[in-house]
Amino acid sequence: MVEGNAYSGKATPSANEKSAIILDNAAASISSKDGIWTLSLEVPENLCTFKCEAVTTKRLGKARLPQQNFEESNGNEIDFSKDLIGENHTDNIIPGPFASLKGGKQQIIVWKE
Repeated sequence: MVEGNAYSGKATPSANEKSAIILDNAAASISSKDGIWTLSLEVPENLCTFKCEAVTTKRLGKARLPQQNFEESNGNEIDFSKDLIGENHTDNIIPGPFASLKGGKQQIIVWKE
């Protein structure tokens, strides 16, 4: 049920998690200026070398309480091939909503008004 997640700060993996990574010195903040929202990250190197499996509708199975599939409103499978900002995931998938994080400080524009 739980697999391949990254944890930071006081968050810890479940005892039932098959594989997880604990990140030291990870940090995130968000700011906006002139309608542009920017996410500032400090990404530990070990996140960039940790690999997990791609998220798919089939792999997610059914939601626990309603026993319904994770799917689009029209019943189609959800397309997880792109990340939060539209970049394609590669064969080297890391946990989280971004496909191409690198170790160190970086900024990602996540929203433009």
